[in-house]
Order: sequence, then structure tokens, then C-alpha cells
Amino acid sequence: TATHTKYEKKNFTVTVKYRVEGSPIVTTVQSTIALYPGQKKRMGLIVPGGGSWSTIDSVTATENRPPDPSPAIVPVPVPVPAPPTSPRR
Repeated sequence: TATHTKYEKKNFTVTVKYRVEGSPIVTTVQSTIALYPGQKKRMGLIVPGGGSWSTIDSVTATENRPPDPSPAIVPVPVPVPAPPTSPRR
């Protein structure tokens, strides 16, 4: 259930880590979901291999925030070398 209060849709990445019964290998799957405040989303986990049982190690939801703006780039003038002067006679 989304608990943010500002009335706007927010995007989240949901990461689930699980192990198939009898295996030490941890598998990670990710989904992206969008939720309005108070909206609920039900998700299911389908384990490859049919009737295998699995152990869910963790479920993490992380808000996908827009990237920080790039810092302003200020060009630095490069001095132009003066043309060589000819020796005076």
C-alpha cells in the first residue's frame, strides 16, 4: 500500500530475492509499479520449475526519483597566444 501523501503518482521498483526449496542459490527479480497515495497493488511470484516451493528472503520497494539536475557548465575562455613578433632591426 502506498503511504505517500502528495496526490501524485510515484514510481517504485520492487525487488524480491528468493530461493527455490533445497537450493542455496538466491534469485532476484524486479518489477516497476506506479502508485497513487493509498493505492494497493497485489503482486505474485511465479517460481520456474512448476510445483517447487520457495523461500522469500526479502522484498524491497524503492522510489524511482528523477535524477538530480546536472551542474551548470560554465565555459572557461582559453587565451589565444599572440602571434610572434619579428625582431626589430
